[in-house]
Amino acid sequence: MANKPHHRRPSQIAPSQEDGDDSSNTVKVAFKRPFNSVTVFTSSQEAGENCSKFVPMPSKCPCHGLTLFATSQETRDNPRNTVNVASKPSSFTSPCHRPSANPPSQETRDNPRNTVNVASKPSSFTSPCHRPSAIPQHKEVPHDPFLEKPWRNQHFNTFIKDDLLKDIRNYESLTESVEQPRILLVGQIGAGKSSFFNSVNSVFRGHVMLQAATGYGETSVSKQYRIYTVHDGKGGRRLPYTLCDTMGLESSDDDEGIHVEDIISVIKGHVPDMYEFNPKAPITSYDKRYRKYPSLADKVHCVVFVVEADKISFVDQNLLKKFKTIKSEVNRMGIPQLVLITKIDEACQEVYKDLTKVYWSNYLHEKVIQLKQMLGMSVSAVSLVKNYSTETEIDLNVDILLLKALQQMLRAADACFDEMKLKGLTK
Repeated sequence: MANKPHHRRPSQIAPSQEDGDDSSNTVKVAFKRPFNSVTVFTSSQEAGENCSKFVPMPSKCPCHGLTLFATSQETRDNPRNTVNVASKPSSFTSPCHRPSANPPSQETRDNPRNTVNVASKPSSFTSPCHRPSAIPQHKEVPHDPFLEKPWRNQHFNTFIKDDLLKDIRNYESLTESVEQPRILLVGQIGAGKSSFFNSVNSVFRGHVMLQAATGYGETSVSKQYRIYTVHDGKGGRRLPYTLCDTMGLESSDDDEGIHVEDIISVIKGHVPDMYEFNPKAPITSYDKRYRKYPSLADKVHCVVFVVEADKISFVDQNLLKKFKTIKSEVNRMGIPQLVLITKIDEACQEVYKDLTKVYWSNYLHEKVIQLKQMLGMSVSAVSLVKNYSTETEIDLNVDILLLKALQQMLRAADACFDEMKLKGLTK
């Protein structure tokens, strides 16, 4: 490679005389979408002190720069977020973008557009999507997907499921004023609130049920406030709890999501069943459907924040602020709060293979600790579940996680009634 920088497109870059025709030492790194710039560093002695080239490239890519590190053969480690590139011609496609639909022309067959030829010894490429690893390159640190011991003990067998079913079926409220405690699910659009109700309903029906509307997209499927009761089998008796579903909560007030004020009104019992939320304005006391004098049974007795496992690291600050606003108001009312982490099988490959490894997963444990710090809630308040999404028949391991989460919610409702008894609000 020449020693003076130039500003030609990558397709116009020719190999230096030093490289000659030895293609075995040429690494082709192909970018299917243009970037702002590509900076090439080489540590080979032949490059001398002036060992970099700057190639400006037009771009709409959010990654403002991309760095290639061409290291010597002495580099033996493969740090995290680094892709090894062999010494023979190869290509790396940026994980940030979709592949281009335009095939390379005949003229650029050997050196397509947005391809940088790097003459070097075996090299490595640092992905623009991730921060460089902090692991020293001289030390090899293996990553174990499992903990040495589970952070929560949970057995998976038919006896455990039968005990959970019996405990939930025999549940009795601690107050005569409330026959069925209300459990409110609050979360972002698509987090799995409606799917959780369908999944719990499926456990007691013996096959997968789709009563509550679910879906995926940018707008909430649940437009109404719904109060769902669950029956013990087809035509069976009504079980002693209700699950309340709301419109999805979004980060911005401009989005098609529910207002924080609406959620507070639901918790206080002012919103009736089947009320259709208005994304433009929350319900007020002037609305004819507004319940001005709710009973204890109309109010919510446990609030559950629903979060997707693989989106915990990307929770928007505005959304997090709304969570904390709700949490603060609920604390003032003395209502217990829990966290439900959904889609654990999509977030962890090992759990996808074996759901019983859920509390052995290093990755999921890190996410739980991260969420604990974000929301300021204890780890004991967190439940992990997989909702039914593609299945048509129920699964023992899925059922146990769902029932365990529901059991925790009913126990939290009991804590709510204990608090209300101390305040003299129950009979």
